[in-house]
Amino acid sequence: MKLIISFFASFLCFLITFWPAKYSIFAEGWTQSVCYFVLTYILLDKYSEERKQYIPIVLAIIAGRFLIEIPIRIIDFYDSLFSFFVPIIAISSIILSAICYKEKRIAIYIMAVIIVVLLNTVVHYSWYHYIRP
Repeated sequence: MKLIISFFASFLCFLITFWPAKYSIFAEGWTQSVCYFVLTYILLDKYSEERKQYIPIVLAIIAGRFLIEIPIRIIDFYDSLFSFFVPIIAISSIILSAICYKEKRIAIYIMAVIIVVLLNTVVHYSWYHYIRP
């Protein structure tokens, strides 16, 4: 049951955080990275009783994030290539949140913040300008 709840919470989070794409692809990246980081941490805190039990929850969150996006990208891959980095940012935030939940050390939190900031700024801008010069 907790995997189904994690899946649908992630799917709902995707539908809720999709609106900034109307204004800016960069705003969508920031919104999804923060929301998925927080959602993953909350779901892991609520549903994982043992240390090894967090992996299926993380996989359910990733599946909920990508379920609706895969058919869209298959149908129109080249026109959606400029926004292809947003799912990479989201999956990175999910994995970083799981690492932060497992380790619970301040150095890991700082590293996660640095990685998320770099992915949302330098790397995302470079990707966007490489695809759309």
